[in-house]
Amino acid sequence: MEENDNSDNGLSFFYRRTIAVALIWSLAIVASASWNVHNERLQSLALSRKEAVANFNKDMAFRLWGTKHGGVYVPPTEQTPPNPYLSHIPDRDITLPSGKRLTLMNPAYMVRQMMSDFNELYGVKGRITSLKPLNSANSPDAWEREALLAFEKGTKEFFVVTGEGRQQSLRLMRPMVVTEGCLKCHSQQGYKAGDIRGGVGVVVPMAPFLALERQSVQRMFLSHMAIWLLGAAALGLAFYRERSVLLAREKSKEELRESEARFRRVFQLVPLALSYVNQAGALVYVNDRFVQVFGYGQDEVSSVQEWWRLACPEEEYRQWALASWEAAVATAAQEKTGIAPLEYKVTCKNGTVRVVLMGGILLEGNLLCSFVDLTERRRGERENALMLKRVKALWEVSQMLDADLEALAHVTQEKLVEITDSEYAFYGFMNQDETAITVSTWSKEVMAACGVRHNPLEYLIADSGLWGDAVRERRTIIINDYAADRPGKKGVPEGHVKLSRLMSVPVFVDNRIVAVAVVANKPASYNEEDARQVEGVIRTMQLLVARKNAEEAWRQLNEDLERRVQERTAELAEKNSELEKMNKLFVGRELRMVELKARIEELENQRAGQLT
Repeated sequence: MEENDNSDNGLSFFYRRTIAVALIWSLAIVASASWNVHNERLQSLALSRKEAVANFNKDMAFRLWGTKHGGVYVPPTEQTPPNPYLSHIPDRDITLPSGKRLTLMNPAYMVRQMMSDFNELYGVKGRITSLKPLNSANSPDAWEREALLAFEKGTKEFFVVTGEGRQQSLRLMRPMVVTEGCLKCHSQQGYKAGDIRGGVGVVVPMAPFLALERQSVQRMFLSHMAIWLLGAAALGLAFYRERSVLLAREKSKEELRESEARFRRVFQLVPLALSYVNQAGALVYVNDRFVQVFGYGQDEVSSVQEWWRLACPEEEYRQWALASWEAAVATAAQEKTGIAPLEYKVTCKNGTVRVVLMGGILLEGNLLCSFVDLTERRRGERENALMLKRVKALWEVSQMLDADLEALAHVTQEKLVEITDSEYAFYGFMNQDETAITVSTWSKEVMAACGVRHNPLEYLIADSGLWGDAVRERRTIIINDYAADRPGKKGVPEGHVKLSRLMSVPVFVDNRIVAVAVVANKPASYNEEDARQVEGVIRTMQLLVARKNAEEAWRQLNEDLERRVQERTAELAEKNSELEKMNKLFVGRELRMVELKARIEELENQRAGQLT
């Protein structure tokens, strides 16, 4: 959905850009045309002003010429009557010797008459005005008054465009400065040379200039329109071509997006943990199975380096793993084959360690990595191997019928190490009141690693460490984090082997603990199955011990019975000898008694006969 939006945004951006370019082009043409129209307007104003200045200069030249000559005498007529405002001049009117009369025309009178009589010749009207005119006809209007006031403040020129449309005119006025020649007529007004006497203005009709301006603007409009059309055609052609290219590109992108979507679907549906790494070493994708197996999301493993740092936190192992993987990738790139799978131990986000088979393929410089979780398989293999060891251990222990107790205890300890995959073990017998345990032997790993000397063979349960809790609490004790704090923990003496995990299993007979087996430092955590297996071996060993004890008791009973039989036989023989002697004595006496009885009977018979 997001990719489709991006595609739409690309086309929308293209359209917006095209419209913007068209608008900019149109605005540029309009701006150029407007600028040129403005320049034409300025040019019309400049030409009008130039015309006004030219007429002003002409009028001023004429006035200055008249002033230079002190005025001009002309015959008085109806159009040129004597100037009533020059009545204070003595020789305003003169008569020639011929009798011809003349009247004086001062410069202002001359200029005003010329402007009045010949303005049609030039089409430009002139006017002289003053704030203090001698002739009220020369009084200023509102605009002229504003100009005259500005002249007194130092303004050198004043002009404005008046009227609307084709009736526009340019009015221009410049100050009229008093000269010495002016004082002849105006000295009584209090002027002195250098004062602003008034102003000379001209009005120039702008119709001819505006007509030229309209012609230029029309030509300019047509040329700009032609240029705009050419630009629009070029823009349209560019739009068509670029749109075709863009649509083709968008089609390719759409096909690529569909391909990527299919790839992502397959990528997600594959029941293997997968990651996709680009040429820059960034993890672009990880699938759901990857997150399920390792717990890391894509935002947590954004690069290959970050992945190896999290997966193999131990520096030495990480260096080995990274080196072996890079070598496998280099080999695959050189031989153009898949990356040979390698087995690594990966630390997951929750801290567990999984055994994974890591392989992959190279795709145009990118890398598709696969991770096969072998943890359960390896655990099953280890459990099967341990089970085989346990069965073998039970069999071997059960066959030690002729071994003595010490040899049986030693073999049992070694088998405890094997069946639990432990590093250390010991096994001992409890006394009758369960207060002490006697350890006949230790596993050879303990004897090799332990620095404590003179280990006692008998331990008091009250002084024992955590392993003694099996007796005190009368249950199996499993400690998979020996370094953690635990009630009753007493520590270990100096030189004692280092412990990471420990399991202590008591063996009961008739509700009495007869023995305790202790194993330590299994690579993985101890569990109840380990306890059952240990108990099974110990019970087998206890049966053998019980059998040996029974056989010993039977042997001692037989020896005692045989001794007693011999003693009784000797006693009976002695008694028999005495009986024989008594028998002989009793037999002789019986015989004598029989004889005596017979004699008595004989005597009694004789006596009876005598009595008869």
